Amino acid sequence: MQVTKHILLLVILFAPHANASALDFPSIEKCAAPATLINQIQGDSNVSPKVDNDVVVEAIVTLVAPGLQGFFLQEEVEDFDTNPNTSEGIFVFTANMPITVKERELVRVGGTVTESFEKTQLNLKALSNSCGTANYQTSVLNLPLSREQSFEAFEGMAVTVEQTLTVVNTYNYTRFGEIEVANGRLFTPTHLFVPGSPAALAIASENTRNKITLDDLFNGAPQSVDINGELSAKNPLRTGSTISGIKGVVDYSFNTYRIRSTAVPVVSSAPRPEVPKVKGDVKIASFNVLNLFNGDGKGGEFPTPRGADNIAEYNLQLSKIVNAILPLDADVVALMELENDGFGSHSAIAQLVEAMNKAAGKGVYDFIDAGGPLGTDSIAVGIIYQPAKVAPLGAVEVLDESKSLRDKDGPLFSTRRNRPAMAQKFVARNNKDTFVVNVNHLKSKGSRCGEGDDSADQGNCNGTRTRAAKALHYWLAATFSNQPIFIVGDLNAYAKEDPITELAKAGYTDLARELNGAKAYSYAFRGRFGSLDYALANQAAKKLVQSTVEWHINADEPIALDYNDELPGDLKKPANFNDKSAFRSSDHDPVIVGFSF
Repeated sequence: MQVTKHILLLVILFAPHANASALDFPSIEKCAAPATLINQIQGDSNVSPKVDNDVVVEAIVTLVAPGLQGFFLQEEVEDFDTNPNTSEGIFVFTANMPITVKERELVRVGGTVTESFEKTQLNLKALSNSCGTANYQTSVLNLPLSREQSFEAFEGMAVTVEQTLTVVNTYNYTRFGEIEVANGRLFTPTHLFVPGSPAALAIASENTRNKITLDDLFNGAPQSVDINGELSAKNPLRTGSTISGIKGVVDYSFNTYRIRSTAVPVVSSAPRPEVPKVKGDVKIASFNVLNLFNGDGKGGEFPTPRGADNIAEYNLQLSKIVNAILPLDADVVALMELENDGFGSHSAIAQLVEAMNKAAGKGVYDFIDAGGPLGTDSIAVGIIYQPAKVAPLGAVEVLDESKSLRDKDGPLFSTRRNRPAMAQKFVARNNKDTFVVNVNHLKSKGSRCGEGDDSADQGNCNGTRTRAAKALHYWLAATFSNQPIFIVGDLNAYAKEDPITELAKAGYTDLARELNGAKAYSYAFRGRFGSLDYALANQAAKKLVQSTVEWHINADEPIALDYNDELPGDLKKPANFNDKSAFRSSDHDPVIVGFSF
C-alpha cells in the first residue's frame, strides 16, 4: 500500500443501535492488517455474496456526504481485482453518527454488509482514526455502456465523464435536485422503429445503458437548483442543453443509478425557439392544452377535477395558452384536453376565445359549436378559427360509437374510452377552396384496457386506439369524399405504432416525419422523446402542404415553470418561476401545418 502512515491513537466509534465492541473487530486498530476487499463484498452480481456478514475494510474516503448519512470508500489501485464486473467502491451508512472522516483519508471500517433497497453498503459499527492519506483512482464512465458493461460495476466508485452529455429529463430537478443525462437525445423505440423489431429492441436496450442521473448530495429537496445559474422563468434548464466536466461517485438509490457530483460541471444552455415561420397561405395548428378547466366559468368551483386548483392558477394557465396560440396566427386551431362543459358563454372554449379576442381584437377568433358536451369524459376536443380567413362550411360532424364502423366485438370507435372526434369542413375566403380539419384525442396509455388490448411495447390500450384509427379513416372517407383532409390531434401513439400505421395504410402521411425527419418530436416521457401529436394528410391534402413545424415550447421545458403555484412534491414555488409566456403552457408542443391551394 503506497500511503503515508501515521501512528495515531485509534478511536472506535459505534452507531447508537450497535452492540459491537472493539473485540468484535479485533483488527480494526491495526493499519495495513488483513481486511476484506471491497470487490469481494460487491461481487460480480447485483447482490453482495457477503450480505449480513460483519467485515473490516481498509480503503480511501472518496466523498463525504452528511446529507446521505454516510461516506464513500474505494480500494487503493493495487488492491483492484481484474474482474471488470466488480466494483471497487462502496457506501458506508453512518445513520445519525457524526462523520469525522475526510476525503483521501485511508481508514479502516468495521460494519455489516447489507443490501439497502438493492444498494450494497456497509452499515457502520466501528471506525479507526486515520491510517494516512492516499490518492484514489477515478474511473472513466462513458455512455452508452457497452452490452458487456453495467452500472452495477461502477457502484460506489469515483468516476469522471469525458463526454459532453445531453440533458434529457428535468422532472425531478426542483424536487430532488436530479437531472437525467445521456449521450445525445433519447427516443422512444417505437417512435423510430416498428414495435418488436430488432431495431426497436436494440434502441430500448441502448436507452437503458445510455442514461444516468446527475444528483446532488441529498435525497430530499435540494438546497439549490442553480447548476445553470438560478432556475427561473427567464432562465430555464431545457432538455437538449449539454453538460460537460461531470465528476462524482456512482450511487444507487430509488431504483436509479446516479452520479453524486463532486465538481460543478459546465452547462451549455439550449436556447428557446423563436416563433416558427410556417410557409403556406393557410395554417392549421394542433395543441393539447393540458386540462384547461375554468370551473363554473364565473370564478368559482375550484379546484377543478383535472386542471387549475384555484382561480389564480387558471388565469395564469389561460394567459400562457393564449400567448402560445396567438403568435402562430393559425387560421384553424384544433384543441385537446378542454373541459368538457359544452359551448355556452361560460364554457372553457368560449372563455379561451374571449381571452384571445381581448388580446388580438374583437371577433378575430371564433369557435365551432358542437352543441352540448361531447361524450362523457371530463375532457373534450374543440376547434377555433379566424372568421376573416376561413369559414365553416356545413355543420360540424362528430364521430362517436353510434356512427362507427362495427365488427363482432362492437363499434371500432369506442367512446367509452376514446373522446368523440370532431371534423369541420372549411372554405378559404381568399379563393373558395375547401378542406377538412378532423381533431382527435385517442385513448391514453395510462390505464389498462385488458389482455389482448394492452401491448408490452406499445402501451396500454393499443388495440383500442388501433380500432379507433380504422373507424376514423372509414368515417372520414364516407363523410368527406374527394376533400383534402387533415387528421390532427393527440393520438397517444408513437410514429411507428399500430394506430399510425393503420392511418398510413389508409393513405395518410405523417407530415412532421415526412418533412422534418424521423426524430421530429412533440412530447417527452421519462427522458425519452417522440410524438403523440400529429398532422396527418390524405393524398389530396398532402399535395397542398408547404411546411410543418413542431414548436418546442413545452416538451423541453422544466415542469416547474408551468402554471401551478406549487412544485412537484407540493414544494413552495418561487415567484420568479411564474410568467405569462408561452413556455411550459402545456406538456405537449403545438404542431403547425402550412399549405396553399
